[in-house]
Amino acid sequence: MRVLDAANSQTDQHAHDWPILSLHVVGTCRKIAEDGEEAIAGPSAVLHGVGAPHAHIVGPTGLEQLEIQFDPAWVGMTKSELQSMRWWTSGCVAKASMTLSRIWRDGSGDEAAITGATRRFLDLALARRDDARPRWLQQVDRLLEDADPITVREIAQRLGVHSVWLARAYRAAVGEGIHETLRRKRVERALVLLRQADSPAAQVAAHAGFYDQSHMIRCFRAVLGRTPREAQRQQRAVATGHA
Repeated sequence: MRVLDAANSQTDQHAHDWPILSLHVVGTCRKIAEDGEEAIAGPSAVLHGVGAPHAHIVGPTGLEQLEIQFDPAWVGMTKSELQSMRWWTSGCVAKASMTLSRIWRDGSGDEAAITGATRRFLDLALARRDDARPRWLQQVDRLLEDADPITVREIAQRLGVHSVWLARAYRAAVGEGIHETLRRKRVERALVLLRQADSPAAQVAAHAGFYDQSHMIRCFRAVLGRTPREAQRQQRAVATGHA
């Protein structure tokens, strides 16, 4: 199911009787568990283990995730194998989470395909710790937060590296390409604007960094699977408690 959390909302510590696997779509939050906390943004997955206490604080852009709450037997596992709170925010597991999210979203009721893909993802993820993020990513993250459009070549020049190396290293470290990150961040900015005001769609597109309104619609469909207007209705419903 698709789960939307309102901007700046928070959930007090709680636990679940069944495991929940959450895949990031857009937005930010901070997950807090007994053994630490982690900022969730961009390609990532969070396993809420059986009985594992946790809380989360949503950032100013709100949060959208795809989630499955499941009986471990559904994927041929036991509750004891899925008791820990785990998260993966980079590397090959983050990349695999994007593939799984597309299967979940586009599965069209093919439960066997969804079951198999989910089990393969869990086998990969549970065998690994979250990959450490290289230090140079901090500078890239800051550059990508800027509302003004920026290219891979410009970022590479700032870092003093070749653009081809940067593109490959970024995808390996983060799980998505820089162009995909820029697209997602533009969608996040547009969602904030759509939630807050009744500005014309063309104006929202310009302020969020899209080339035009058509470009914004294409990016919304690619990232969220729906149009800006549909996303706006859902975001406002969540914000007012009428979702």
